[in-house]
Amino acid sequence: MKNHDKKVKEELLRENASLGLDMQSVLISRRIAQACIAITFVTSGVAILGWILGLLIIASIKPDYIPMAPSTALSFIMLSAALFIYIRQPAYPLARIFAKASVFLVLLMCSVILIGFFTGIRFEAEHLLFKQHEQFYGFPIGHMSPVTAVNFLLAGAAILILLTSKEDKQNSQSIATFFAAMVFSVGFVIVLGYVYGTPILYGGTIIPVALTTGIAFVLLGIGIVTSAGLNNWPIRLFMGPSVRSRLMRAFFPFTIAFVLIHGWLDVNIYPFVSNPVPVSSCILILSLIIVSIIVAKIAKITSEDIDRVNLELREAEESLRSQEEKYRSLFENASDAIYLIDPQSTKIIECNKKAAEMDGYSIDELKKMTVMDLHPPDEQNILPGKFKDILIKGSLSGFTGLNHMRKDGGLVPIEVNATMIEVGGKNLNLSVVRDITERKKAEEEIKQKVEELEKFYEMAVGRELRMKELKKSMTKLEEELRKYKQS
Repeated sequence: MKNHDKKVKEELLRENASLGLDMQSVLISRRIAQACIAITFVTSGVAILGWILGLLIIASIKPDYIPMAPSTALSFIMLSAALFIYIRQPAYPLARIFAKASVFLVLLMCSVILIGFFTGIRFEAEHLLFKQHEQFYGFPIGHMSPVTAVNFLLAGAAILILLTSKEDKQNSQSIATFFAAMVFSVGFVIVLGYVYGTPILYGGTIIPVALTTGIAFVLLGIGIVTSAGLNNWPIRLFMGPSVRSRLMRAFFPFTIAFVLIHGWLDVNIYPFVSNPVPVSSCILILSLIIVSIIVAKIAKITSEDIDRVNLELREAEESLRSQEEKYRSLFENASDAIYLIDPQSTKIIECNKKAAEMDGYSIDELKKMTVMDLHPPDEQNILPGKFKDILIKGSLSGFTGLNHMRKDGGLVPIEVNATMIEVGGKNLNLSVVRDITERKKAEEEIKQKVEELEKFYEMAVGRELRMKELKKSMTKLEEELRKYKQS
């Protein structure tokens, strides 16, 4: 189980790495999602408890507000449980099956309720266990509003997409967050109506949506958006270290707060004030002060970031220049000839002083030549195969048997070590060529010494054999002499 949780966290971090977010930001978003789910679950559970105990006030907050319907509370509980399972990503397949089944039941129930609304059929099974005969603005309480049913369809579809998406996960998450944003918007408008003292649909022909239902939709929408990941719209607009994200984080909440406060004043204060101009002026001045503070703070942070980036850029340029000078010095002063070659045309792109010294050409002359120009005619057919081997294998080590033909016509025996490198997005052949003339001379001298030793050995062995034959002859003569004396 621990390994599964670790794998889930690594996948989350990988998905959000494109925004430059660390694991802490990802975990905070998950905690926000879990908190929203928990509050939604508790709110719905309290509403059902109110129906069981007959205390509808806890399902409606105020006596003159319509309470959350039992079917609505049950739908919130099922969707919250399904979303929680999606966040936790349990290793048990049965948990995901349960989550999908819960979402499917909510979608089915809300579809039936909407069909009943359009056909004029009222399903009393909605509150079969919680029978109430009270009326609210001409509607029997305990029935789900068609607006609520539509929002549940959006929320259920979003959660189901998250639960079932495997391939093309990014697009699926984007669609889910779009649906969740609509769920949040509907819930926010409902709550706003209650805050302004003008609840939506009250006195109309459609069952109104309860305040507790609106709050639960706001929380559920936030929960779905944050569960889908920080790299999806609209939450990605607020994430990351970019200036745009910082401005969004600073101004968006302030703008929302300003609009809400101004709307609340329009509804609750201005009608009772003989001259609303002073109030509006105070609000305007206060807004300008807050905006100025925010802009100054963001400008300071942005300026510090720009200065820091410029400093890092200068340091990186200095480091790069230093490294370039270092490698240039190594390249120029290397004891071996170094060539940078285009593997397709075999043209010499760059070379060092040792190459010019070894071949008898100037560096400018060599840069106008190909590798083929540096080899005698009898080696021309060998080179294409060697270049092909280097392209396939990526390198070539300690290859001998070739010669460079100097400008004056002399031949220089060489040893080649080559590798493929990328320069400016182009693959080039880097060849380090060593003049092995002295090595060849030493090898010839050693070979000559060996031959002399072999001749001396042969002479020594021959002399030894002749001495043995002479000794045998003398022994034989002595034996014949002894026999002669005895006779």
